[in-house]
Amino acid sequence: MDENPPVLRLNHALENRREVEHDEDEKCVVFWMRMHDLRIVDSRGLSFASDYAARYGIPVIILHVFSPEDYAAHDRSARRIDLILRKLHSLQEELDELNIPLYTFTAEKRREIPQLILDFVKNNNAKHLFGNIEYEIDELFRDLQVINLANEQSIEVRLEHDNMIVPPFKVLTKTTNKPPMTYTAYLKSWEKMVLDDPSYRDETGRVEANDKSAREQYKVLFGKEIPNEIEGFECHDKVKMKDLWPVGPKTADEILERFLHTKNRKDATEANPLGEGAEEDVENSRIKEYANGRNITTGETTSKISPYLASGQISTRQCFNRAQKFKNGYKIDLTRDTGVGMWSEEIVWKDFYQNVLCVNPRISMGHPFLKKYRFIEWEYNDDHLEAWHKGKTGWPIVDAAMRQLISTGWMHNRMRMTVASYLCKDLMIDWREGERVFARELIDHDLGSNNGGWQWSAGTGTDAQPYFRIFNPISQSNKADPTGEYIHHWLPELRSIQPPALFEPAKHLSKNEFQKLNYPKPIVDHKFARDRALSRYKKALGKE
Repeated sequence: MDENPPVLRLNHALENRREVEHDEDEKCVVFWMRMHDLRIVDSRGLSFASDYAARYGIPVIILHVFSPEDYAAHDRSARRIDLILRKLHSLQEELDELNIPLYTFTAEKRREIPQLILDFVKNNNAKHLFGNIEYEIDELFRDLQVINLANEQSIEVRLEHDNMIVPPFKVLTKTTNKPPMTYTAYLKSWEKMVLDDPSYRDETGRVEANDKSAREQYKVLFGKEIPNEIEGFECHDKVKMKDLWPVGPKTADEILERFLHTKNRKDATEANPLGEGAEEDVENSRIKEYANGRNITTGETTSKISPYLASGQISTRQCFNRAQKFKNGYKIDLTRDTGVGMWSEEIVWKDFYQNVLCVNPRISMGHPFLKKYRFIEWEYNDDHLEAWHKGKTGWPIVDAAMRQLISTGWMHNRMRMTVASYLCKDLMIDWREGERVFARELIDHDLGSNNGGWQWSAGTGTDAQPYFRIFNPISQSNKADPTGEYIHHWLPELRSIQPPALFEPAKHLSKNEFQKLNYPKPIVDHKFARDRALSRYKKALGKE
């Protein structure tokens, strides 16, 4: 698979696709909207579809396909599916004002999707299908099949790289002329490319409206309602998710604007990112304070844009450009000394992990990036895995973070690293178990970032330092939650305890005091666990 990655096969197929000329029999053009590009501004595939439609005076119609088999295969969370459904409802209203239909249907068998898509194109008298590329293996092979079938049926397929600022396999090192597999080397080459060729940052506009005649011509498409839920992926806390993660025509833009221009709402640990209490203060805004404040878990220190970025309600280009333009002028800042630089660099991390996924597709199939660590001896303890998942490990900082995930579908990034290190290094449970739990819980799940983050924490991925990434729960508590507010919020049973006892209550309280808390003892001793992890990693290297 790595010898001939599917993204390169898809690029080759697109370069050699059958080209079809427009003629009078072509009555519309179809844009296939995927679950990573739910927007009508700065979507390259949609922009090209709209340009094509305007050139020939025909309408553009938009299609979205629900695929429960793919959701199950990829461990999609019900919360993420709910977010997508809510956004599609919002988009349908927006597009209705532009006389553009947004039509959806469910494909019961995912293997049938390619032909179902092409049947839709033909049945609506279209000859051109546009879309944006998804980088998961199954989706890449699906799109390859779409192109191969389309070539036989006189349909032209045009798919665009839109989910990254710089497409995969474009960032290359000077010495090897291959994609760099360490972040530092990638960042250096990425920055030079974006400076030398600003077109990578170019945004496209809003889709153009159809003529009103399209409403009569495609009456059936306009009349199709979007479902409120998908069978098997019903969201049990829809009302709460709607409140915590709202959607609307400009929701993602407004969330980003708040990050750029307003101060940390210190009482907003669990709050709607557009809720009340935001105080505008450009000099002390969250992005300005990000370099120092990004590790603090209390309040609202991060952007909270990730669910909207993962579902493509806002593009990576828009996020990067707006952060950079927040400064005076436009000189790329990717330093770790400023909030703008630090946050912008995290967008590059997203590009990097997507690139690693495309260059090494085996990692999305459960294989470690570093093959030398494939022989690590993992523990298989369902009780420990369950305790970690439910926030009952006996380590308050770990438990608070996991309860935040269970309650909100989201977790602070510092906490993601902390709980991942705890699962892999303290409990010695396979990182793939944690990756799966995150996929099923996170509303902002992204395969590249999730896989990259878990392998980084497990020491099996790029930039690996397995001996230096054994996070100590006590030091992480002091770094991320020095006052204990975060732990108090998510672990109400510990609200009577203050730091430092709060960070390890089983050690600092008497037996009677601790028993009254109704809180578990640590399921493993950190020093023992650290020594065990070091021994296991060294042993794995010896098997090479």
